[in-house]
Formats: sequence, structure tokens, C-alpha cells
Amino acid sequence: MKIAQLEAFSVGKDHDRQEQVWEAIKTNWSKEPYQIRRMLTENTVRASDKRAVFVGLERYEAAGGEVLRDLFQSDDGGWLQDVSLLERLVTEKLRRVSHDRASS
Repeated sequence: MKIAQLEAFSVGKDHDRQEQVWEAIKTNWSKEPYQIRRMLTENTVRASDKRAVFVGLERYEAAGGEVLRDLFQSDDGGWLQDVSLLERLVTEKLRRVSHDRASS
């Protein structure tokens, strides 16, 4: 394994998932770091996603959400782990905004 591949694996904290990803790619001719990162973050939402920007990382984290960060590359703010929490926060904010506009 090359250092860039090891760096890519650092994006995930779940050791079992890291092993699953390695098993899935170890016999492939292409084991690019971007593929590893993509597989480890496939069930997350990028912090640059419009929903995450709309809610805000501070609000998401204050509600108990965890953000994964890449130690070795620019990650555009990381990846939000709890997609259902993000969706709930988006819905709540949309309701507040809609209510505030209706009240004005």
C-alpha cells in the first residue's frame, strides 16, 4: 500500500469499513486515493452541499452531528455523517423561514 492510499484511509474512523473498502479494491488495478475516500464517505454529505450550507456546520454540530475531516487533503469542510439529522435540520429551518415570511 502506498502512502497516499494510507492517507486516504484516514478519512474514516470505522476500522471495519476501512477493511471492507480495502478488500473491495485490493485486487483491482486501480487503487486511487480518491476512490478510497469516495467509498469511505459514500453515506455522508459534503459540507459544501447546499443543504449543509443552508443549515450551517455550527448548527449541525450543535445538534449532535459529527463532521469527518481529511487530515491530508483539502476537503471543502469535511463530510457530515448524520444525513437524517441534516435533513431534519433543513426541514426545520425551511419551516421557520416559511413561517417568518408568512408572518411578515
